Amino acid sequence: MLPRLDPSDEQERHYPVQENLHVQRCQWALERVGVWILGALVLLTVAGLFAKGPLSHAEAASEDGRLQVTWQRFLRNGATSTLVVDVHGVGPKARVELLGELLEGSTLEGLQPQPAASRTAGGNGLALDVTADEQGRVRLFLSLRADGVGLFRSQPAMDAVFRAAAIYFALLVIFKFSGRRSLSEITIFDFVLLLIIGEATQQALLGDDFSVTNAVLVIVTLISIDLVLTRLQWRWPRLDLWLEGSPVIVVEHGAVLKSRLDAARLREADILEAAREKHGLERLEQIRYAIVERNGKISIIPAQ
Repeated sequence: MLPRLDPSDEQERHYPVQENLHVQRCQWALERVGVWILGALVLLTVAGLFAKGPLSHAEAASEDGRLQVTWQRFLRNGATSTLVVDVHGVGPKARVELLGELLEGSTLEGLQPQPAASRTAGGNGLALDVTADEQGRVRLFLSLRADGVGLFRSQPAMDAVFRAAAIYFALLVIFKFSGRRSLSEITIFDFVLLLIIGEATQQALLGDDFSVTNAVLVIVTLISIDLVLTRLQWRWPRLDLWLEGSPVIVVEHGAVLKSRLDAARLREADILEAAREKHGLERLEQIRYAIVERNGKISIIPAQ
């Protein structure tokens, strides 16, 4: 639902800037929805949709209960998870066979305890000869690293180009949700946040390949995407308008357009701060126009 504006604020101004309130109201609505989406993603992550948690935890057992398997239902590309296999009521020696598509989509990085012998089984499976304890029980811990995205049977490899493109567009959407005003003024908290984001995305961009070639591929991909988007925005001004938004007047002849100010998530104090910083103005009456630009900065035109 588009943000509501006061009747007097709904009229588009054509001076000193050309406004497009329909597009900008859609941008504000997207930001509002985006806050809820980001919050929902955080809650789903805590619940285990993208990591360990109740939604991801899965168990299965044979009909007689002698075999039990515990694993993580959702695996993140490049992340390691643990598969636990419990076998009860076996003799001193036992054989455990791991078949199916699980091993096709993951790399076995660790196995504890080490089996007495291992061999290929069923074409793409693995057979392990293990020794049971005194109670006839075998417990195996397998560390698996997911090698792709999607279902195991159709996993595309996440090479440098796809990684870089995925991270670029993911950050583009996240920052779009956060609102253009959040990027216009960098506080100490924003600076710390950017440092953390940079560190968090480094591993996702490069994966396990830290070679110069891979780094160059990532850089070339990111720059290429940026150039293509810039070219598209230049070629189609309408696309540029929807991606970047429209400038919006929030103060007109010393009067605050309150509903616009609220929709832009600004306060009168923000307007006065920009007025003092740029023109040394002290009161709203000294401001002819205050404009929230497309990059989130506040432009001030003093009264004559």
